[in-house]
Amino acid sequence: MKFLSIIAILFSFIQCGTIKLENNPPFKVKNASYHHWIGGQPGVSGTNIIFKLKENSNINFDSIFFQNKSTKLEINTSANGIILIGNFNTSKRQRKNLILDSNVVKEMKNTLPDLRNFPFKLEENEAILTYRINNRIKYFKIKDIEKVKPIFFPRANKR
Repeated sequence: MKFLSIIAILFSFIQCGTIKLENNPPFKVKNASYHHWIGGQPGVSGTNIIFKLKENSNINFDSIFFQNKSTKLEINTSANGIILIGNFNTSKRQRKNLILDSNVVKEMKNTLPDLRNFPFKLEENEAILTYRINNRIKYFKIKDIEKVKPIFFPRANKR
Protein backbone atom coordinates (compact mmCIF):
# COMPACT_ATOMS: atom_id res chain seq x y z
CA MET A 1 0.00 0.00 0.00
CA LYS A 2 2.86 2.40 0.82
CA PHE A 3 4.49 1.60 -2.48
CA LEU A 4 1.34 2.45 -4.45
CA SER A 5 0.83 5.73 -2.61
CA ILE A 6 4.46 6.76 -3.23
CA ILE A 7 4.10 5.92 -6.93
CA ALA A 8 0.87 7.95 -7.12
CA ILE A 9 2.50 10.98 -5.46
CA LEU A 10 5.54 10.82 -7.75
CA PHE A 11 3.33 10.53 -10.82
CA SER A 12 1.31 13.59 -9.80
CA PHE A 13 4.51 15.65 -9.39
CA ILE A 14 5.77 14.55 -12.80
CA GLN A 15 2.49 15.56 -14.44
CA CYS A 16 2.54 19.03 -12.79
CA GLY A 17 6.11 19.75 -13.84
CA THR A 18 5.68 19.27 -17.57
CA ILE A 19 3.72 21.42 -19.96
CA LYS A 20 2.99 19.81 -23.27
CA LEU A 21 3.45 22.08 -26.28
CA GLU A 22 1.15 21.66 -29.28
CA ASN A 23 2.82 20.84 -32.59
CA ASN A 24 -0.19 21.38 -34.86
CA PRO A 25 -2.46 24.11 -33.50
CA PRO A 26 -5.84 24.76 -35.15
CA PHE A 27 -4.61 28.13 -36.48
CA LYS A 28 -1.80 29.36 -38.74
CA VAL A 29 0.47 32.28 -37.86
CA LYS A 30 1.00 34.45 -40.94
CA ASN A 31 3.38 36.95 -39.36
CA ALA A 32 5.01 37.37 -35.93
CA SER A 33 6.97 40.45 -34.89
CA TYR A 34 7.85 42.53 -31.85
CA HIS A 35 9.09 46.04 -31.25
CA HIS A 36 10.15 48.14 -28.31
CA TRP A 37 8.48 51.49 -27.79
CA ILE A 38 9.55 54.55 -25.87
CA GLY A 39 6.99 57.05 -24.58
CA GLY A 40 7.07 60.82 -24.56
CA GLN A 41 8.05 61.03 -20.87
CA PRO A 42 11.29 59.82 -19.27
CA GLY A 43 11.11 56.24 -18.00
CA VAL A 44 8.01 55.28 -20.02
CA SER A 45 8.61 52.29 -22.30
CA GLY A 46 7.46 48.83 -23.24
CA THR A 47 7.41 46.05 -25.79
CA ASN A 48 4.60 45.02 -28.12
CA ILE A 49 4.43 41.59 -29.71
CA ILE A 50 2.06 41.14 -32.66
CA PHE A 51 0.81 37.93 -34.27
CA LYS A 52 -1.22 37.98 -37.48
CA LEU A 53 -3.24 34.83 -38.04
CA LYS A 54 -4.32 33.69 -41.51
CA GLU A 55 -7.97 33.05 -40.78
CA ASN A 56 -10.66 33.85 -38.27
CA SER A 57 -11.39 31.12 -35.77
CA ASN A 58 -13.43 30.52 -32.65
CA ILE A 59 -10.41 29.84 -30.46
CA ASN A 60 -10.23 31.63 -27.11
CA PHE A 61 -6.73 33.12 -27.09
CA ASP A 62 -5.56 33.90 -23.57
CA SER A 63 -2.02 35.10 -22.94
CA ILE A 64 1.57 35.22 -24.16
CA PHE A 65 4.90 34.34 -22.54
CA PHE A 66 7.80 36.31 -24.00
CA GLN A 67 11.26 37.36 -22.77
CA ASN A 68 10.64 36.14 -19.19
CA LYS A 69 7.33 38.02 -18.91
CA SER A 70 3.69 37.19 -19.50
CA THR A 71 0.61 39.24 -20.29
CA LYS A 72 -2.97 38.86 -21.48
CA LEU A 73 -3.57 39.18 -25.21
CA GLU A 74 -5.57 41.88 -26.94
CA ILE A 75 -7.56 40.33 -29.81
CA ASN A 76 -8.50 42.34 -32.92
CA THR A 77 -10.64 40.73 -35.61
CA SER A 78 -10.74 41.90 -39.23
CA ALA A 79 -11.79 40.51 -42.61
CA ASN A 80 -8.19 39.39 -43.22
CA GLY A 81 -7.89 37.39 -40.00
CA ILE A 82 -7.09 37.88 -36.36
CA ILE A 83 -4.39 40.11 -34.88
CA LEU A 84 -3.13 39.21 -31.40
CA ILE A 85 -1.24 41.89 -29.46
CA GLY A 86 0.68 41.48 -26.23
CA ASN A 87 1.76 44.71 -24.52
CA PHE A 88 4.55 44.43 -21.95
CA ASN A 89 4.94 47.62 -19.95
CA THR A 90 8.55 48.09 -18.84
CA SER A 91 8.12 51.64 -17.54
CA LYS A 92 10.24 52.62 -14.59
CA ARG A 93 7.82 55.41 -13.66
CA GLN A 94 5.13 53.09 -12.31
CA ARG A 95 4.07 54.29 -8.92
CA LYS A 96 4.15 51.79 -6.15
CA ASN A 97 2.17 53.08 -3.22
CA LEU A 98 3.93 51.36 -0.36
CA ILE A 99 2.65 51.79 3.12
CA LEU A 100 5.56 52.34 5.47
CA ASP A 101 4.47 52.46 9.06
CA SER A 102 5.68 51.36 12.46
CA ASN A 103 2.39 49.46 12.74
CA VAL A 104 2.92 46.11 11.01
CA VAL A 105 -0.81 45.61 10.46
CA LYS A 106 -0.92 48.67 8.18
CA GLU A 107 2.09 47.43 6.20
CA MET A 108 0.36 44.10 5.55
CA LYS A 109 -1.78 45.88 2.94
CA ASN A 110 1.28 46.16 0.64
CA THR A 111 1.22 43.79 -2.33
CA LEU A 112 3.91 41.14 -2.43
CA PRO A 113 6.30 40.96 -5.37
CA ASP A 114 5.74 38.15 -7.86
CA LEU A 115 8.54 35.66 -7.21
CA ARG A 116 7.27 32.80 -9.37
CA ASN A 117 9.74 31.19 -11.71
CA PHE A 118 9.12 31.65 -15.41
CA PRO A 119 7.66 28.32 -16.61
CA PHE A 120 9.41 28.21 -20.00
CA LYS A 121 12.95 28.40 -21.28
CA LEU A 122 12.79 30.62 -24.36
CA GLU A 123 15.21 32.36 -26.68
CA GLU A 124 14.89 36.13 -27.17
CA ASN A 125 12.85 35.68 -30.37
CA GLU A 126 10.54 32.88 -29.12
CA ALA A 127 7.16 33.05 -27.41
CA ILE A 128 4.53 30.71 -26.00
CA LEU A 129 0.93 31.45 -26.99
CA THR A 130 -1.79 30.07 -24.71
CA TYR A 131 -5.32 29.37 -25.88
CA ARG A 132 -8.36 27.37 -24.77
CA ILE A 133 -10.23 24.66 -26.60
CA ASN A 134 -13.02 22.78 -24.78
CA ASN A 135 -11.97 24.41 -21.48
CA ARG A 136 -8.46 22.96 -21.79
CA ILE A 137 -5.44 25.26 -21.89
CA LYS A 138 -3.08 24.56 -24.79
CA TYR A 139 0.40 25.96 -25.41
CA PHE A 140 2.03 26.69 -28.76
CA LYS A 141 5.64 27.81 -29.22
CA ILE A 142 6.28 30.42 -31.90
CA LYS A 143 9.88 30.66 -33.09
CA ASP A 144 11.81 33.21 -35.16
CA ILE A 145 9.75 36.24 -34.19
CA GLU A 146 11.03 39.20 -36.19
CA LYS A 147 12.36 42.19 -34.27
CA VAL A 148 11.36 45.42 -36.00
CA LYS A 149 12.47 49.01 -35.44
CA PRO A 150 11.51 50.64 -32.14
CA ILE A 151 8.76 53.24 -32.05
CA PHE A 152 9.50 56.61 -30.46
CA PHE A 153 6.50 58.65 -29.35
CA PRO A 154 6.80 62.44 -29.31
CA ARG A 155 7.42 64.18 -26.05
CA ALA A 156 4.23 65.22 -24.31
CA ASN A 157 4.05 68.81 -23.12
CA LYS A 158 3.88 69.30 -19.39
CA ARG A 159 1.34 71.81 -18.17
